[in-house]
Amino acid sequence: AELREQLSTELISEIDSLATEFSTILLPDLPNPDFSLLVSSMKEHSPDLLPVLNKILSGFDSMENRFLHMGDFTLSNILTDGKQITGLVDWDDAVSSPECFSNQADFHFSKTWHHKTGNRISALEEMFSVNPDMYSSCIFSCLTHAKNELQFDESRVESLLIEPCKIIGKHLNIL
Repeated sequence: AELREQLSTELISEIDSLATEFSTILLPDLPNPDFSLLVSSMKEHSPDLLPVLNKILSGFDSMENRFLHMGDFTLSNILTDGKQITGLVDWDDAVSSPECFSNQADFHFSKTWHHKTGNRISALEEMFSVNPDMYSSCIFSCLTHAKNELQFDESRVESLLIEPCKIIGKHLNIL
C-alpha cells in the first residue's frame, strides 16, 4: 500500500496526461454503453428510483461525439517501472462515452473510492464536494462499474445501484 501511494504521488501528472489523451480518441462507430441491466434491476428492486436513473442515463445519450473511456482507470490497472507508465490492463469495462466524461475523472473517482474512502457512496460524496467539475464523469464511471458487476452478482444491487442513485439524485436535485 505504501508503494502504491508513493507511485500515485509520483506518477499522478503522467497518469492525468495519459487519461486526458485517451479521452481525445474519437470512437464514432462504437455504440453507447448498454445500461438496460441497470434499468431492469431498478424496476425490480426500487421502482420509485427509476425516474432518477432514467434522468441520469438520458444525460449520457445527449452527446454526439463518443470517445474512449477505459472504465476502470485505477492504480491497480496501471503498469509502471517506478518511473513511467509502461502499460494499462483490465480493459473489459472500456466503453465509448460522451466527450465530457474524462478518464482523468474516472481515475480520481476510482482513487478516492479504492484508496481513500473505501466505498462508492463516500467517493461520490467527496467528489461532489471537492471536485464538482468531474462529477458527471464520476457518475458515468460509477454506473458503468455497477452495470459490469451486476451481470455477475445481482445480490449487490443495493450498494452498486440503489444507494448511488439516491446520492446522485440528491446532488443533482432530482429527488
